Amino acid sequence: MRGSGAHAVLAAALALALGACGSAPAVPLPPGEAWAEELLAIALRHLVETTGERGAVVFVSMRGGDRDLDPPPRLLARLRRAGLRAYPGSLAALSPRGVTDRHSGQLAAVLIRLGELVRADLRTAEVEATLFRSRIATASYRVRLALVDGHWQVDEEQPLWTAQIAELPPPLAAPHPATPAVLARRSLPAGAP
Repeated sequence: MRGSGAHAVLAAALALALGACGSAPAVPLPPGEAWAEELLAIALRHLVETTGERGAVVFVSMRGGDRDLDPPPRLLARLRRAGLRAYPGSLAALSPRGVTDRHSGQLAAVLIRLGELVRADLRTAEVEATLFRSRIATASYRVRLALVDGHWQVDEEQPLWTAQIAELPPPLAAPHPATPAVLARRSLPAGAP
């Protein structure tokens, strides 16, 4: 084996083998590769099905360092061919009320942010995804994919965390008629001072 190309192949094979043994970190998959997009599409379709979001508009973003990026157009096309109403995450607006389309204002959408797709070995890969129903209702999952009989499929979905924060109503400008003092007066027996 001569040349830097052969060394790169050998280094990648060694990294994958070591990753399978647990003695080296997993190898991140390069974005834009057709097989990586296939794995992401399988994970996304699974999350949409299992979280009850079937039929909703699905906005997709990918974690890219310190900011979110839109997924490759081929990934969105693959999701649409699978029957999902998938659009780039940059078209979504996130508010306490929900996820809306920036242009139409349509509610009833979900934003899914994909983390880095990591291949643990030649037969397994994982991706973390955060699902936003609104700014205050989110959930995060780890999806493990496995190569079984030559086809990738979801092997396990692990919920990592969920958060749902109830917002307080805005303060009232004037006391509400049902303040504790009013309620106390209403509950007094007839003839009481």
